[in-house]
Amino acid sequence: RGAMTSIRSRPNLVPFAGVAAAVLMLVLVVAGSDPSIDVTEPFSGKLVTGQDARSYYGLNLADLYEGRTNWNTIGAYPYSPAFAQLVYPLNLLPWTWFVAAWTALLIGAVWLLTGRKLFLFGMLLGAREIAGGNISLLLAAAIVAGFRYPWTWAFVLLTKITPGIGLLWFVLRREWRQLFIARGGP
Repeated sequence: RGAMTSIRSRPNLVPFAGVAAAVLMLVLVVAGSDPSIDVTEPFSGKLVTGQDARSYYGLNLADLYEGRTNWNTIGAYPYSPAFAQLVYPLNLLPWTWFVAAWTALLIGAVWLLTGRKLFLFGMLLGAREIAGGNISLLLAAAIVAGFRYPWTWAFVLLTKITPGIGLLWFVLRREWRQLFIARGGP
């Protein structure tokens, strides 16, 4: 019985390792997100991060799509004007602070998706998405939250249309009120 008590009284280091991984990821992403690095040259030998985050930075709300319509280039803006208005306040920050805030949002999404005990595992699985600054982790968090709070689907639908297929969940369950709320109803 004494040995079992000592095992249970040991602190679980996995959550602390997850937080350490998150801090390390934040530092690496910010360090590798130098805007002067040519992100179109993948074999430059330099750590390059925040490629997708460049799509959400430097937005001109008066003309969102000028020079940003080629989907095959870094910095293209293939999202809705509503999403631009949502992220615009972050555009008031200098690039380094912007990418730090964006990365923190993505890490927060991993925390919401995994919880404390699985956070390290989530950081490992989501490392490439976080490093690239991809919005997919925020979409995943909104979709998961959408099953309890249908209004969070509005974020999904205002950014990318295709994940909206998840609204069929409410149709199949005949949850018309939740469907109405999710699609932007009162």
